[in-house]
Amino acid sequence: MYAADYSVSPEVAARRLDRIQPLHELMAAIREAEAERVAGWGIDHSPTFTGWVLLTGTEAPTAVSAATGEANADLEIRTGAAPLGTADDTFETQAAAYGAGAHFSAILEVESFLGVSVLTAGDRTVR
Repeated sequence: MYAADYSVSPEVAARRLDRIQPLHELMAAIREAEAERVAGWGIDHSPTFTGWVLLTGTEAPTAVSAATGEANADLEIRTGAAPLGTADDTFETQAAAYGAGAHFSAILEVESFLGVSVLTAGDRTVR
């Protein structure tokens, strides 16, 4: 099913599925190290398979977080999110800035309302 959904071979699908848990563990370590700056995290499944952690501000991540990102080609640490509680901290602004698409705000609202730990919509897994 994953292979067909993302137009990849069964071998690539198996590698990606096996990689999800390790990526979640790496992202958890980055979220802990960058706790004051975390704006979001997730895994993009298309067009490429990439785990990501989004941080507020434009400052570089800590050295440990940066090294983790550099050591894993399928993991990105993204910066530049507006700090929570600012005029630029709207679902629409953040979604447009980081390519989450029009469904981004609805996903976050549903996830928050239902208390779901992981919600997949389209090509994004959002926490």
